[in-house]
Amino acid sequence: MCNALSLSGFWRHLQANLADPADATIYSNRSLCWALLNQGSHALSDAEMCVKLRPMWAKAHYREGAAWLLLNVCCFCVLRS
Repeated sequence: MCNALSLSGFWRHLQANLADPADATIYSNRSLCWALLNQGSHALSDAEMCVKLRPMWAKAHYREGAAWLLLNVCCFCVLRS
């Protein structure tokens, strides 16, 4: 994983995504990296792609919810139903 102090992990996830764009795990990890960097819109974009690739994966939905919270959109889950 990457943290806010190290962009090298983020770069590895970006490169891995280029190698296999259908890997939901890469989008999940990159969403986390974006969230740690306080980049909510990027975190949400990757989380949504993760959900699209693996809709039954709980972590994908967790990443999406975390991104919405980072964007201060707390009522999204209720409105989406």
